[in-house]
Amino acid sequence: SFSVGRRALIVEDNRNLRSIWPHRDVKDKLIVHGEIFFHDNPRLCFREIKRLAVMANIPSDTDSLRRQGITEYS
Repeated sequence: SFSVGRRALIVEDNRNLRSIWPHRDVKDKLIVHGEIFFHDNPRLCFREIKRLAVMANIPSDTDSLRRQGITEYS
């Protein structure tokens, strides 16, 4: 079930989104409490979402992302 209260970042309904941001410019980005949620971003590669999860220091294995509602088709 979807709960905004536990989400630290929600990215939803972006038809042309292909990347999240330039990863080389990101330092010390951390999500201390909460999860990420991606839905209906058809051009955003699952690899980009996993990369963000690693940088944000949240579980980034495929099973952990699926528990957060993120799949290869998010």
